[in-house]
Amino acid sequence: MGSNERAGLAVCRSLGRKGVFIDIVQMGTKTSAEKSMYVKNVFTIGNPRQSARKFMNELCRLLHDIDYDLLIPIDDAGCQICSVFRKQIEKNVIIALPPGETAIYAHNKEKLLELSGELGIPFPAYKTVHSEEDLIRCKDIPYPVYVKPVSSALIQEDTILNFTVKKVSGEEEMIRFCKEILPVSPIMIQETCEGTGAGLYLLAKDGEILSVTQQNRLHEPRDGGGSSYRCTVPVDPLLQEYTEKLIRRINWTGVAMVEFKGDPLTDNWAIMEINGRFWGSLPLTISSGLDYPFWLYQLYRNDLMAETLRLPTLHIRQRNLKKDLAWLVRELRNESGKLRVMSEWLTDFKYLLTGQEKLDVEDWRDIKPALYEWTSYKKQFLPRRKID
Repeated sequence: MGSNERAGLAVCRSLGRKGVFIDIVQMGTKTSAEKSMYVKNVFTIGNPRQSARKFMNELCRLLHDIDYDLLIPIDDAGCQICSVFRKQIEKNVIIALPPGETAIYAHNKEKLLELSGELGIPFPAYKTVHSEEDLIRCKDIPYPVYVKPVSSALIQEDTILNFTVKKVSGEEEMIRFCKEILPVSPIMIQETCEGTGAGLYLLAKDGEILSVTQQNRLHEPRDGGGSSYRCTVPVDPLLQEYTEKLIRRINWTGVAMVEFKGDPLTDNWAIMEINGRFWGSLPLTISSGLDYPFWLYQLYRNDLMAETLRLPTLHIRQRNLKKDLAWLVRELRNESGKLRVMSEWLTDFKYLLTGQEKLDVEDWRDIKPALYEWTSYKKQFLPRRKID
């Protein structure tokens, strides 16, 4: 349930290839996952951004009429619907989310950092703003800073709201952004953390990590956001120690992505957030041999066997071609060494030819999602015909 063109499609392909029956509940946005050969039905039951309760009622009606093994929320909005209306939904189906007292650390970034402090896990300095008056306390913060709503998604007045993280370069820009969000959510103003992003991706049961892998971001937006090109690497022992402390303390069950930022040469890291849902770079996790969607399905059906689990294949690369083209365009605009950037980008495709790199969406065994994405992408650049 929910929309994420990468994670949703990867989940459908993973489960479908194992013979699992898959339906999609649309949440107001069409995605390429709906075009996959493994999807049997796509249900349009309303838009929670217009009425969350009406959407929930229609969802419960659907779940009552059709017997499903598991409901997997894909994005933050889906997780929020499942968390707020959990009692009603779980009358008919199991939800692949940890209980509320555990999931709160994925939902609330401030609570996560407070707990990280207790556990001795470093995190960037931040201040939480609850009102416009609180902004006065933030005048001494050195810019640029990251402005983060405490939660990525909230249900307010029967509508679901999604928030994004923004990097701001000055006080005026920060105040303008905060004034838009403060009426509905507190905001964290966080110092810039230098270095590269590293994510630990895991499957856990009752606080014990069953499987873990690490990915390093090779291409990512300068102002933050999901990466378009990444690689599996050996798990950093310090990051694994931090992650094990966190997962054990909150007694996590299910999949999670713990994001860090820092310098691998000095091992100076800071935790950024934990996501309790499948991540955008899930295709790389699966390509490295860790079939987390199917293992999660088995976990909730009590069918997961220890011998099923395996270690990831290292130094596998994965690229979201459409997003990486956008990354290249931005880099060419910002970098003075345009020839070097273009040369390095083209050279990296040697890994695709040698089988060390795969693409997120483009798969000849299930080609319709790629055709849908590229057709939609092309339409963005075509001039609109005028109607006289």
